[in-house]
Amino acid sequence: MSETSEDKRAPFGYCTQCGEPLQVNAKFCVHCGAPTTDDQDNNESNSDEALPNSNDPSSDLAEGNSEDGATNKISVDEVIAAEQAAERSVEETSRISSVADSPTVPQSGLIQDEATTRIPISDQPPLQYQAGQASRSPFTPGDTAELPVAETLRQTAHQGVSYSAEDPKATKSVKGKTIAIIAGIVVALIALAIVLAVFVFGVGQPSQEATDSPEQTSSQQEIVVELTDTYSTQFATENSITYPTFSFKYPSSWSLTEELVTARGETVELTSSDGAVIQYEQRAQSTSSADSVSLEDMEKVADASFVPTAVQGSDYSDLGQFIVAKGTLNVNGRSEGTCYALVPASAMHSTMDLDLRCGVPGFWYASTITFTCQPSEGISEQTTQEIIAILASFTESNAAAQPEDENADNNEVTTITDDYVLPDSSSRTYSESELRELTNYELYIARNEIFARHGRMFNNEDLQAYFGSKDWYHPTVAADDFDESVFNSSEKQNIETMAKIENERGSQFIS
Repeated sequence: MSETSEDKRAPFGYCTQCGEPLQVNAKFCVHCGAPTTDDQDNNESNSDEALPNSNDPSSDLAEGNSEDGATNKISVDEVIAAEQAAERSVEETSRISSVADSPTVPQSGLIQDEATTRIPISDQPPLQYQAGQASRSPFTPGDTAELPVAETLRQTAHQGVSYSAEDPKATKSVKGKTIAIIAGIVVALIALAIVLAVFVFGVGQPSQEATDSPEQTSSQQEIVVELTDTYSTQFATENSITYPTFSFKYPSSWSLTEELVTARGETVELTSSDGAVIQYEQRAQSTSSADSVSLEDMEKVADASFVPTAVQGSDYSDLGQFIVAKGTLNVNGRSEGTCYALVPASAMHSTMDLDLRCGVPGFWYASTITFTCQPSEGISEQTTQEIIAILASFTESNAAAQPEDENADNNEVTTITDDYVLPDSSSRTYSESELRELTNYELYIARNEIFARHGRMFNNEDLQAYFGSKDWYHPTVAADDFDESVFNSSEKQNIETMAKIENERGSQFIS
């Protein structure tokens, strides 16, 4: 039988440490440097038994070259080769260690105890080498659990090594991206929750007051005060004297809580549903309080309807216009709170027309008149506006007065301060009801006013003097030369209506 390639490759056996073929008469393995002296005789005997053909060339190699006399001696070349093999073994072992550090390289087959990686020679099975039989390594291919380093490298050389160690920077980048994605999802969920809350519950919506237009806000803030009831004072009637009767209006929600009429005066109290009290007081006899009273920080809050006239022979028209004033009432230097009062408008600039003798602001009108309110704190705006409206409604009534003859009043000569009694008598026709509101003297002047517009001169000295005081009057036509054809239709109608009223009244000014 012919020798196989394996028989030619390892005719002297294999190294028990690395599994590589041994050299002839080698004392050390040229691959790993392991000594073979102790096992050489066994290998030779085994070789003899396995190779009975003495003529085989391999037997000469096993026995050595006896002719050179170097059979039992170690040559210098063998020692050098063994040292080089030992160095290579160390390098290979270092490379195995570096590969074993990778977390993905199986280490169970590479890192073994000394007892498993170093198999004693005595425990190795004898190498069987027979002619015609392939020489095999004593190590099973693929089983690297207990292989020497060199054999492990030989069997695993064709296997690729993968490294899966993670880059720290890449890991941080991935973690950062993951956190950013999670944060974005959380923010999106919060925004979605807010949107749902706005639509479902109205959270975050602007108040209706903030979104209302100015017109809507104005209408909402407007307070309507309806003065449905009227009260008239009783002092003149109860005492049968000549004195004005006053009246004022109030809402139905207010009630009369006090009415007192005596020979010395009258007191009336109105009370609202929330406790505000308005008091009217009239004192026929002048009294003076010992207290020091003043109305500080006075301001006008409304115009009043009251117009002063003549009372008991005295003219009080010089008091002028009246207003509703608001201020802080001080008594003996101590604040008594807010006070609303009916006072002359002139009191805003001078206290001469302000009567404080009754302890509250008032005015003198043939007797002391006070019409005031001192509301407590916390009253509603509705009540405040009602207080102002009641005070402003105060007027004088002539129901209890003792009128004289109507014609006598109409015949009274009054002072006319305006330039014209009827400014439009030349351009429009006045109704009879309008003209009847004039006194006889006013009718007399208004009728002749139309003649004066056209420059007529008057034989009556009073008329001539009156119109002569007007800047617009320019006398150019004598009374005898005046032609009434210059009047237009409105002027003619106004003259006829006024003459009719004068004749009906029996005016003394008709000539």
